[in-house]
Amino acid sequence: MTTPRRHFFAALMACLLPLTACSALPSSGPPQPFDVNTPTTGTINFVAGAPIAGASPDQLLEGFLRACAAGSSDDFETARLFLSKASQRTWKPRASIQIYSTDSTPRLDVEEHEGRAVVTVNAPAVASVDAEGTLTEAEATAEVQTRFQLIQEDGEWRINTPDDGIILSRASFTAAFESVNLYFPSPDGNALIPDPRWYPRKRVVSHMVEGLLKGPHADIASAVASAIPEGARLGGAGASVKDNVATVVLEGAQAPPEAERALLMWQVATTLKQSALVADVSLTVGGESITAASLPSGPSYRLDSAIASTNEGIGIQTGSTFTPQPFPEGHSAPLPRLAMSPVTGDLLAWASDSTLTLWERGRGTSQSIAVAQPSWPSIDRYNWAWTASRDKGVLTLTHLGGTTSPLTGSTYEDEIHALRVSPDGARAVMLRRVGQAQGLWLATIARDQYGTPIALSDLRPLARLSEGVVDVSWASSTMVVALHQHNAGHMQLEIIPLGGFIQSLAAPENSLYVTAGLSPASLYVTTADGKVWARSSAIWLQVPQKIVGVRFPG
Repeated sequence: MTTPRRHFFAALMACLLPLTACSALPSSGPPQPFDVNTPTTGTINFVAGAPIAGASPDQLLEGFLRACAAGSSDDFETARLFLSKASQRTWKPRASIQIYSTDSTPRLDVEEHEGRAVVTVNAPAVASVDAEGTLTEAEATAEVQTRFQLIQEDGEWRINTPDDGIILSRASFTAAFESVNLYFPSPDGNALIPDPRWYPRKRVVSHMVEGLLKGPHADIASAVASAIPEGARLGGAGASVKDNVATVVLEGAQAPPEAERALLMWQVATTLKQSALVADVSLTVGGESITAASLPSGPSYRLDSAIASTNEGIGIQTGSTFTPQPFPEGHSAPLPRLAMSPVTGDLLAWASDSTLTLWERGRGTSQSIAVAQPSWPSIDRYNWAWTASRDKGVLTLTHLGGTTSPLTGSTYEDEIHALRVSPDGARAVMLRRVGQAQGLWLATIARDQYGTPIALSDLRPLARLSEGVVDVSWASSTMVVALHQHNAGHMQLEIIPLGGFIQSLAAPENSLYVTAGLSPASLYVTTADGKVWARSSAIWLQVPQKIVGVRFPG
């Protein structure tokens, strides 16, 4: 017998009861003062009911999914009650999370036969999260589909040998989990590189410490180091927070030398202070308190203004204001496809049909190299200029005084139409044509201790953006913005947080180029007619100057 269940509990979150007590509200009488307790935990705990006696297979599954949504509050104790006795001991709920659209109603299909049942859950997929807390968006047409085997135990249906992991709606997921960054030092120790994760809001500080101890995710590991001593583990008391101070006790390793302690404290404190509950960090390693007179500050990225080129010269574009700048001697305006270094702002690069030129402001030093059909250049924080040769799919790296090419992993059979390096220099996003589709690909940049790029690795496509992408830009070191032409022909601005959920905004029609600064709130779009548009709140405003090209540093 097969029974479809299309009207699955419509509001899952409404079924999860916060662990708060509500007193009766008066219906008459004068207003009275009352006290409101300030939250101290930073989280809302949810509870779900245990299995009801005589539940049918589909009712049992509905209850199980509700219990999974509350699992972060009770460590999945209630969810295990829906499993067979043997499965309660072996099921690993934290192995993965499949996230489905909150706008949809999951369908439950039930098949019963001789004391056994199979319940299949189907819903539009949004994303998945692995055991390390890394989120990957699903393709637009992907589905969550999971089969549950049910058996009779003591006269009641129970789930037997379920797959490890859980299924949550997006609303349930974002209510129970928090987006954070683990921070790992760059190889030169001058910057902290973010590694985006999602952790349960309950005990999020402990989860962040455990994440740091396990190390970076595989897709960013080649670009980072760690200041945490090898073999260190979290002490039995875990990480605790009291009076806005996070106390972290690490065992199993000796305290690092004095020269390395500032970097360790910087890494741990920067990570943990993302929590609103943490204002300071007390760190002990191997029984020794870790202190530092001062912590590194990291690079100061100049991403509040863009470099712009006109028919008369170059200048700094801030909002709708253009401030002229000294023009490179020996060169003529306009300078097409102009880029500026993101830290010092002293290095400019521009690309013509067959040449990439670098010019250092102040000293006036310049260098030009031949590159066939170079893409718009990108300059990283080490002043390496990157460009892609469109006809060969070869990346060229140039530094004043020398050139290195090809980079390991930098030659592709496909066309590369654009390449942008993140402000921290750890990642590159490429606009790459594979067959007839032009989409976004992300790569990790491995460097030596001096910041010299040595390899591109872990090249991977960005979900939902495998075709129709026109241009791309970074908007901080953990966010990408892209111009995306949909099948219907309209142009969208896609905001893509690494390890997060994509958001879409309407973009001006016939948009060709996009560039962003510190965030998606600071960006310019250039349309096919040469007009430049700046986004202000929810509207697009035309920049009054006649600009040939504009690009935020990087």
